[in-house]
Amino acid sequence: MQEEWSWTQVNNALPPPKDQTPFDLCEMFSHLTLMEIKLRQSRTGDYKGSVGSLSTSHVMDWCPEGANGFAGVDIRDLNARIARFLEVHGVAFEHAYGPQLPWNPERFRAFERRRRNTVVKISPGTGADEFDIAVGNTDHDSLRRAIRRSPLLASIRLRVGFEDLGEDEMLPADAPYDEDDGVVSLHTCVLTGFGSMNNVPYYEMLNSWGPNWGRRPQGIGRISVDDILSAWDYEVVELIGWCSRLC
Repeated sequence: MQEEWSWTQVNNALPPPKDQTPFDLCEMFSHLTLMEIKLRQSRTGDYKGSVGSLSTSHVMDWCPEGANGFAGVDIRDLNARIARFLEVHGVAFEHAYGPQLPWNPERFRAFERRRRNTVVKISPGTGADEFDIAVGNTDHDSLRRAIRRSPLLASIRLRVGFEDLGEDEMLPADAPYDEDDGVVSLHTCVLTGFGSMNNVPYYEMLNSWGPNWGRRPQGIGRISVDDILSAWDYEVVELIGWCSRLC
């Protein structure tokens, strides 16, 4: 089994890092990042890597919780509904929907009334291996083989100091987990590689905190194998000339 791998070394494999500030919707931003990666993998020849950004505003304008800046919402429930939205309705490219702007449901409804657009959807029923790491008996060789095939979406636990990680830095294994009222803070990211540093194994991740986090300007960081709770994969489908229905 190869001891190190990184999708950063594959030309045009990864999109520029998204910047979720100030929205606490890391799972949505990570979904769109993985979907863009899948599109890049599907391109061939001169078109390989020629993928525009998927619109975060298209998804956020659909969410009624955007009226209050997503404050006080049940994030787990919202994440599930967003994933369902991406599976059923899909998300448009930014060049078609428009730039990222504050919440605007009227823009969403006007866009949905158009009859010919291009959307990218999570393809239902195509989930690949899902790795549950919380129980501590994950087959890491299988997980690394899966990452070698394609980046994966992952739920991770945050350690104190995670926000300040710099280039090629990694928090020590005994760094405490970040907690809010006794509950460990969770985050969603995209796993893009693996390796070891000073004989300590790590996983490489693409974060959604913009280009000034982690390994600049790629938004890449390293986390402990113990930080990952679960990882999963799926396929996407690009629909051109799509006819929409109002949500």
